[in-house]
Amino acid sequence: MNWLYYLAEANIYLGVFYLAYCLFLTKETYYQLTRAYLLFACVVSFILPVLQIGALKPVEAAVSTTINYAAPSDTAPDEFIQPIGPVHIKSPAIPHAIITQAVTTTPAVTTPKLAAVAVYHLTPQDYLMYAYLIGAGVVFLMLMIKLSALFKLIRNAKKVDKDNYKLVYLPETNAAFSFFNYLFIGANAHGADTIIRHELVHIRQKHSADIIFLELLKIVSWFNPFTYLLQNSLKTVHEYIADEQTAAYEADAIAYSSFLVSNAYGAGNSSITHSFFNYNLLKKRIIMLNQQRSGTLARLKYLVTIPICAILLCASTLAFSKTYALLDLDPAKVNPVTKTTSNKLTHSRPATIASAELPVAGEIKPSDTVGANTDKVVPIPVDETKPTTTDSPRVAIDATGHLILPAVNYSGYQLLDRHLYKNIHYSYGPDEKGGVVGVSFKLNNDRQITDLKIEQSAGDKLNALALDAFKSYKGVVNDDAGKTLKMAIYFFAGDYSIFREAPGNEVAYSGGLIITNYPHKFAVTSKGYEYDESSGGREPVFKVVIYDKNGGSKWYFSDSVTPADVLMLKDKYGYTFPTNSYLAMESITPGKGYGNYMISGLGVNSYLDEPYTKTFYDHVYNELQYPEKEKAELKASVVLVKFNVDDKGAINNVAVAKTGGANFDEAAVAAVKSFDGTISDDAGQHTIAIVFCLAQNQSRPTVSDSFKKAGYVGELARAEKKSPFTFSKKQ
Repeated sequence: MNWLYYLAEANIYLGVFYLAYCLFLTKETYYQLTRAYLLFACVVSFILPVLQIGALKPVEAAVSTTINYAAPSDTAPDEFIQPIGPVHIKSPAIPHAIITQAVTTTPAVTTPKLAAVAVYHLTPQDYLMYAYLIGAGVVFLMLMIKLSALFKLIRNAKKVDKDNYKLVYLPETNAAFSFFNYLFIGANAHGADTIIRHELVHIRQKHSADIIFLELLKIVSWFNPFTYLLQNSLKTVHEYIADEQTAAYEADAIAYSSFLVSNAYGAGNSSITHSFFNYNLLKKRIIMLNQQRSGTLARLKYLVTIPICAILLCASTLAFSKTYALLDLDPAKVNPVTKTTSNKLTHSRPATIASAELPVAGEIKPSDTVGANTDKVVPIPVDETKPTTTDSPRVAIDATGHLILPAVNYSGYQLLDRHLYKNIHYSYGPDEKGGVVGVSFKLNNDRQITDLKIEQSAGDKLNALALDAFKSYKGVVNDDAGKTLKMAIYFFAGDYSIFREAPGNEVAYSGGLIITNYPHKFAVTSKGYEYDESSGGREPVFKVVIYDKNGGSKWYFSDSVTPADVLMLKDKYGYTFPTNSYLAMESITPGKGYGNYMISGLGVNSYLDEPYTKTFYDHVYNELQYPEKEKAELKASVVLVKFNVDDKGAINNVAVAKTGGANFDEAAVAAVKSFDGTISDDAGQHTIAIVFCLAQNQSRPTVSDSFKKAGYVGELARAEKKSPFTFSKKQ
């Protein structure tokens, strides 16, 4: 509904400009300046909302969290992965983390996809949109009727071509009005010469264009009373202008005023024309005609436009959190914010380190579905001589049909990374291998990029693609001024061997990105906002950064957000913090040049009401068994389970409310039924969605809105494999 917020903001500004006109300018006789002010107000009111001054609203930089884990001593060897370390993982779904020796993981945070069976319900926003469109349609229809009637009049009446206008005679009437270069005058009108002289002022100064512009504005802002008031005021100013110039031909202003009074009985006419006979304006016209002219200093009043624009521009930046701003007049400076958490668990056994020749760390592609699960494969290299899972490995193709992208060291410069992803457009021929371009640059005092250099070449074509994208970045980089940074740009054409071409000393590089011949897919909330999210720690803090479409961003932390923030994130941005999360991992077979095995990782999030996030979640998570047949067939599903909570908090009468398939139903009911604890919830019937996910093909079905009725306590998700670590949001 961004267009609706934009429209509301623009109409507020239109009202402010009109009130300023009423306070300062209505009595002034500089009518041309007044006309210009009113037209300017109509235009600038719709421009200011798409502008902002980012410096008034500093952008917080990306927040980086580091967690170091070793495997718990009771973890079975075949349940634990031994990757190369260190590995830096970044994704909107898989957070920034370091995996050292045994495992370093931070659980993913996902946003559910729209289910194929979801039932759509009209929301209040939908009703508001339909009401707006109906109103706009009615006003548009009324304008068409007025124009049609006017054109019919022109077509049927007698016309005489004059020098710069057409005179249209209206029989048996005393009406007189003009519309563009058509001057209509009744056969019974008295003082025709004076009337024609008056209407010719309207024609020469194109006053009809002003009125049509206001009529179009009324279609867009039909609900705003200031639009109608402004149109009336503009037509009044038009009459003042015409009266002033017509009176100059008369003996004096009093004589012309007397003529107006003696002819103040003309017939009415359309609101889109300028009528000489307008009884409602007669008193104002005579007063202004005989009023003393405004002094020279009175022109300074029109400069009130400048502070109004400045104040509204600041208000647009500070008071409205929006995504429709297109131009930042003064971009914000990034204030670096870093949170570091270190939680190391000891392990009684030494970790197995695989061959150091394999690539390290990487970028995970988020889903391209709005509001969808954003998890992708996390390709962590493992020991090629000893697969770490007993399942048959799967081919390394993600859910979108693209080859899985291996991990590379993530830079952590979100705004720069986003710019590079959106501005490097890579295509390749059948014989191209791709390559790695190493780029170095220095940050000036404003932390902007200078001194760009190619540290590692991949040929003129790829070098140019990388350099051009860096050069076009005008924002700041969240690092120390004066520092020299290096980044690797991996141009991937399907040959994994390029990832063995680490550019020099890997530690010297700040990170890298993988560029493919298809667009990078950013995580997007259900309301159209791009975001990154992450979590970490034994009792992690879930965090999300929401990106404005104008390039700004802001972080939100689950341990510090207020209830109002949580509601705002849900209603405005379409985002909800998960309550539980873990990283499910499966081995897969990569493409040419990589090795025998990589690891497919899926962030599995649950969204549960209290008090189901602790003991109940832990029990069902451990007891839930993924059906073997469906796992082999790469099927995922959702089962809605109903149960009763008695007066003592015990769960009973567990059954299927909505099926997800016979084997899924059996597994879900068995896991919930086996819970023998108590729940501090209201007695009565409740429902819970049990979500079966697959890390192997990155499948996480979405819970239908039709499931979420009275008694619904949320969704609990499990993949085909458990993890050594699960995380719950701090309470």
